[in-house]
Amino acid sequence: MRECGATTDFTTQISVDPGYWHTIGNVFVADAYNGGKRGTWGGPWADMAWIGPDHLMVTYDDKARIFDQHKVVNGVRITYRPAAH
Repeated sequence: MRECGATTDFTTQISVDPGYWHTIGNVFVADAYNGGKRGTWGGPWADMAWIGPDHLMVTYDDKARIFDQHKVVNGVRITYRPAAH
């Protein structure tokens, strides 16, 4: 989660971190500007699960406004699945 002041919405951010600082990569960034379900952190609801040793599934509220959605980061493949709430 990140929030940058009174005039901006909370965001949900998911990163792949291989364990050392210089290669951390955000794979998903979204806010709930369009409505939808929010997580306890304030940003749009999202969930993630490893479906293989180098494959991550990100499920997120289908009303989230997406800013970044990378398909591969640090050798990890990411699949996205919007979900209605």
